[in-house]
Parts: sequence; C-alpha cells; structure tokens
Amino acid sequence: MFKKLYSGKCFHAKLIMLGISFLFAEGVFASDNSPQTEKIWLIHQQISLENTLTRELRHPEAVELDSEGNLYIADSGSNRIVKLNNSFKIIAQTAGGGSSGDMMDNPRDICTYSGLNFFVPDYQNGRIIRLDRTLNYVWDIKLNSLNDMWDYPVDLTYSNWGELFILEENTGMVIRIESSNTASYNSSGFTIGSKSMLGAESIDVNPDGIVAVSIPADKKVYTFDRYGNTLRNISIPFEALDIDNDNGYTWICGKNELFCLKAFEPVEILYGGGESYSLGGIKDLAVCEGKLILLSDTVPYLQLFYLSKSPSEIKW
Repeated sequence: MFKKLYSGKCFHAKLIMLGISFLFAEGVFASDNSPQTEKIWLIHQQISLENTLTRELRHPEAVELDSEGNLYIADSGSNRIVKLNNSFKIIAQTAGGGSSGDMMDNPRDICTYSGLNFFVPDYQNGRIIRLDRTLNYVWDIKLNSLNDMWDYPVDLTYSNWGELFILEENTGMVIRIESSNTASYNSSGFTIGSKSMLGAESIDVNPDGIVAVSIPADKKVYTFDRYGNTLRNISIPFEALDIDNDNGYTWICGKNELFCLKAFEPVEILYGGGESYSLGGIKDLAVCEGKLILLSDTVPYLQLFYLSKSPSEIKW
C-alpha cells in the first residue's frame, strides 16, 4: 500500500528542453502531448541518533547533505553547526555562541559545494561565514560592509560559477556575491523584476544557474537567472518552506507536504517498501545522491528516505 504525496526540491532541471513544448504559468501545468506522470517512491529508513546529539540540539533550523553521505545541521538554539558521518555520528562541530571566527548567533542555514566549501548565514551577527570541510573558520563577510541597508541573512545558496546568492530580510533583496572562493569579492543586490523578496524563506540555484526563491505566504516559488531576470512563477499547493535540487529534480517542502518537479513537470511521490507514512512538522530538507533527509521540529528531528524508481526496493 502506497501513500500519495505532493513532491518537491531539486533544481538540476533545464528550463527549456529542445523538442519538448510545455506551458507553465502561475502553477498551471499543460502540454500538447503530456507524458505519463513520473513516479518516485520514498523508502523510509530507520536511523538512530546519538543521545548526546538529540539532547544538545536546541532549535535545529536547517540540514545539508554532501556527496559522501555526511550530514550537517544548523542548530540556531545552540549557535553551532554539527557534522555527522553517514552512520549519524558526530565528527565535527563549531564552537558555539559568539560573534567572531566560527562562533555564531542564530545560524539559519548551511550550504555546500562539492563538500569542500561551506557557507553559513550568521543571522544576528549579520554576516556570512565560510568554513572548511571539517568546519574550521576560513573567513567571513559582514553584509553591512557591502551596503549599510543589508543586515540579516535569512538563507543562501552557492552556484557552479562560485557565486553566493543570499536572501536579506530587511530589504527583501537577493544579494549576489561573485568570487566567493576568496575574501575579495564584488556584490550586487536585486529584486526579481519588481517583486520584493520580503517574507522569502529559501533560495536555491541549480547547475544551470536557475535561481529559485520561495515565499510561503504567496504559495509560490519564483525563478530567475543569475542576474535577476524573471523566468517563471511556480504556484505550490501549500506554503513552500525550503527548496533543494539533485539529479534533475526540484524538491520543495511545506510543513506537512512534499512537492517534486522535473523539467517543470510534476512528479508523483509515493511511499514504497510496504510502509504507510505521514509527514508533519517539516522545517527543512536536503537531497543528494538518492537520499532525502527531512528535518522536523520534534525529536528525533531527522527522517531519512531513499529515492527509488521501484515500490519494493531501493533502485535509483
């Protein structure tokens, strides 16, 4: 017995594919020759977290996965980033509360590129921190040193071109920082067309440079190119809290739902492995190499699913 869900986060998909015509406007999907809806099964995997981890986490805000299966948690309540190996054992963590080096005040997210560069929006300190793969401090950027109107980074993402895209709360702007592999950089800020990003929760960029921003109150995901030019607005049947992309799929989560797209076509999500399952209290998600992690607001905080093309076995 399988339970049907909405689906949603991975942005590897190309916006325009030669030979395929489709209409997508304000969340309406249509095509002249609509293919059969693709299906993905989520196969739940039980995980066991160290008791010390579940006791010490105060307010986990975001999760990230790397290609080696390591998991990263941004815990705003304890003001630190925690790294777990693929057995969910703690192998590294940052120092804790503060305003310099790897000390943070309300880290809101963590993003990585190839498991080597890590970037954290240190919300209350108004800066972006770069960490190495063992979570050692490398450098930071104070947003108000770039523009005195920029103070509070909500979320960020990293592109294949070495750029950081940052959601800034005060102005509702997207900040684009070039050459983020070094401490010298150029920056610019923009809205999506005339649309302010006030109230935005999540930002993500796919390998083709398509940037997506979710605004929960709008029940929409807005997409644009790397320079802020509007592409498409995607209506979602719930308040979209987070976006992630992997392997050509875009995954989007709400508090109790998932939504998935491939080349802007919806993908049907089912539970496999003979297990019925319900979602609730989702705050964030991460997808990488056929794994999907959901972060919830209650202990044990994490749920692991394997993505599969088969309802009965893990086959990705």
